[in-house]
Parts: sequence; C-alpha cells; structure tokens
Amino acid sequence: CIPSTGSPPPVGAGPGVRVEVELKPGDGRKTIITRFRDAVKNESEAQTEVTLDQTLPEVRSVRSRDVANPADVDGRYRPGSVIEIIITSSEAGLVGNVTVTSDETGYNTGIQPLLDAGGGTYTFVWESPPLAAVEKGGTPYQVSVELTDAAGNRVRRSVNSDTVTLTEDTILDEATLND
Repeated sequence: CIPSTGSPPPVGAGPGVRVEVELKPGDGRKTIITRFRDAVKNESEAQTEVTLDQTLPEVRSVRSRDVANPADVDGRYRPGSVIEIIITSSEAGLVGNVTVTSDETGYNTGIQPLLDAGGGTYTFVWESPPLAAVEKGGTPYQVSVELTDAAGNRVRRSVNSDTVTLTEDTILDEATLND
C-alpha cells in the first residue's frame, strides 16, 4: 500500500503492476495522480478523481397512512386496508426494500422493492391481510427496511407496532351530530 504522501513504486516495476493507494481520511472527492518514468527518464502523468463514501444512509423515519384516507396516519388500520409505508432518508437516489411481518400470525410479505419518490423519500404500497390474519384486539406488524447507496453502504432498520397495527376494533372515521 502506497501512502497518500506519495512513495514511488519499486524501480523496475513493469506493465501490469498493481499499486494500491491509501486515500486521505474523510468522505468526499479525492484526486489520484500517477506519474510514470521509463528507463531513459521520460515522464508522463495520469490523473483521476474518485468519490470516497463510507457513510451509511440514515433512515430518518418510517411511517404509514391509509391510501383511501391519507389523513389516517395513526398506525391503526382495518384488515384489508391498502397502506402506504413511507420511509425518509438522509440521501436521495438509494435502492431499498421492505418486509412486513407479524410474529403473532406468521405473516410475511417477503422482500419487496421500495419506490424512490424523490428527495430521500421511499414508499411501498401494502395490501394488508384480511381479518383472518388479525388477532383479537389488534395485531402489530413489524416493518423492516433496508437502504443501499451507490457506494454499497447499507443500513437496516426495523420498527414495531407503532407504525402498523391491524385491528378489528371499531375505528371512528367520522362523527355526525344531529340536533
């Protein structure tokens, strides 16, 4: 490994010699300059820039809402509801997937791709299971998210029932008062 301070490769290094370069610490753009000298002391130089990214993407939030009623964001939904799971991240342009599971019922969506909605927001539309997959009093579902950036940095996060609970209990959507 040749340090970033620039020690030359061994004299007589021929074609196909691989030289590793240690970059200065910290994420960001780095310039690598390579100088070549032949046996009669002719010199040439090649330069390239790379971006060093060792920072994991950050999952800032995982929340949900009822697609039929976008104002319904309390995390408690009727069985069979279509639920949008919304993930916000510190980075745009990530690739991600989500899995929705319930230990109580054995339910598992399997790994599902996230849709990149832009600006660091990723979504998945989940058609929740029917009443047969819901325990009395409500069944919490775990949402597991994985996001990967272009450099291959990957973050995984799981959230529990405060994000999605299916319940057969009556949920008040609207109240009307008669005089």
